[in-house]
Amino acid sequence: MTTTITDRINSVKFSFDDMWGLHASLESEEAQPDNALAALAFSTKYFRGDRQKAAAFSMRMNALVELFATDDRIEAWAAPLQADGSAAMQEPVFYALALCPLRTEGRDVYFDPDEFFDIVLGHAELAGAA
Repeated sequence: MTTTITDRINSVKFSFDDMWGLHASLESEEAQPDNALAALAFSTKYFRGDRQKAAAFSMRMNALVELFATDDRIEAWAAPLQADGSAAMQEPVFYALALCPLRTEGRDVYFDPDEFFDIVLGHAELAGAA
């Protein structure tokens, strides 16, 4: 059986605590990473030098940014955009960010939107927020 890039990406496992903890750690920083390389360096430090996990995290964040730009359903789970272009996300989004498998097509890495929002809604229901 041949291992695909999708298999390798999804073999790196994340938990809600990974996602929430990195988010909290990033928010406590005075100087925010201002480019992809700085963000990768920050996440590598957060994951104690595990560059594979940091890279997989970056791919997940890029997929979330793409989802944010292309699917209006995310607006129900996000605060209004800030001046710097960021938006706070509700907790169920962090579950989906951690658990939803990434898909690949050509050079694109993305979340299947329906699958992503099924996870969001499942965790919102568990929290009593749906």
